Amino acid sequence: MTPAHLHILWDKYVANACTPEEENELMLWLSDPANEEEAKMLLTALYEQVSTREVPAAPLQPAAVLQAIRAGREPVVRRIPFLRRWGWAAAIAAVLVSLGGYFLLSTPAGNSTDLASADSVNIMPARGVTMLTLADGTQVPLDSFHNGMVAQQNGTSVVLSNGQLRYEEGAEGQQANSFNTITTPKGQQFQIALPDGSAVWLNAGSSIRFPTVFSGNERRVAVTGEAYFEIRQDAQHPFIATLRNGDEVVVLGTKFNINAYDNESHVYTTLLEGSVRVQAGNDRKVLQPGQQARSGSGDLKVLNVDAEKALAWKDGAFDFEDVPLAEAMRQIERWYDIDVVIEDGVPVDAPFYGQVSRKMSLNNLIRLFEKTDLTFRIENGNKLIISK
Repeated sequence: MTPAHLHILWDKYVANACTPEEENELMLWLSDPANEEEAKMLLTALYEQVSTREVPAAPLQPAAVLQAIRAGREPVVRRIPFLRRWGWAAAIAAVLVSLGGYFLLSTPAGNSTDLASADSVNIMPARGVTMLTLADGTQVPLDSFHNGMVAQQNGTSVVLSNGQLRYEEGAEGQQANSFNTITTPKGQQFQIALPDGSAVWLNAGSSIRFPTVFSGNERRVAVTGEAYFEIRQDAQHPFIATLRNGDEVVVLGTKFNINAYDNESHVYTTLLEGSVRVQAGNDRKVLQPGQQARSGSGDLKVLNVDAEKALAWKDGAFDFEDVPLAEAMRQIERWYDIDVVIEDGVPVDAPFYGQVSRKMSLNNLIRLFEKTDLTFRIENGNKLIISK
């Protein structure tokens, strides 16, 4: 099972949305001892979502949960009574029951891994507000809306449906074109259906500006940060994404990812399906599936890459496989809304390895990082210091 597929199954399972076939596939994976370490991380991340709500819970023993799954029996447990207090807990409770009982809890006999930090706060992914900026400058906090119409402008309705924003043109048509911008905060993602039906997923700390109706000979948007696109094919109206450094990605119908964060040294365009043309100054390159264009410092290069790796964020994971320390820490900053300080003498190009859930707390992530020869400590609740 690929990491991306695993995280899709796990998220559906937590949401109680798995088919019987998908549930069986996940249970078989959890029952395999070869997957024990990653299974422990998934269970721990889910537990932390419960325990970081208003009522603290006792520590989790993921190994005992996995042992119970493999034995096919119901473990002796101390139940979590506060689950009944939360409406959202129904899905989580369903997960726990289907695993053969609630999480096993106990008081640890000794000290767990020391975070080398005076702070005991458990840092979870940041919880900011995704903002829609209308043509007249009005800002609409999308997190405060449920399903239904969010705004109406120039004959076009903006509708929120199951966490996705879409644009619906009225019967009288668009009276005058206008532009909207959607901005995600650190620690949040958001999905948009553009006026032409194309789908866009925004990563944390990103934005997209687009017209409420595509008119003329092209479909043009402006992107900052990172976004994944699934573009509806229309050869007569090419789709063009303009990036922070003036680069353009021109497509007809395709699936691709753009990473154009301000604090990255390059802009990365990764193609999964179809064909795109990347334009950087006077240089132009046409990508094939499995290729990535890297532009910056006046050059444009094309490399063969694992395209699925670029989409780990969309599927709820960090993919640190062969990622330099400094780059990995920039991802951490954007997701947990913290500052990372890398002290002198730390090799910033040293590669990390592995893939972990983005639902994991920063504290547990640090425990994994400490398997390296580096020391990690949290100061003031929002600063991560890395030293040798």
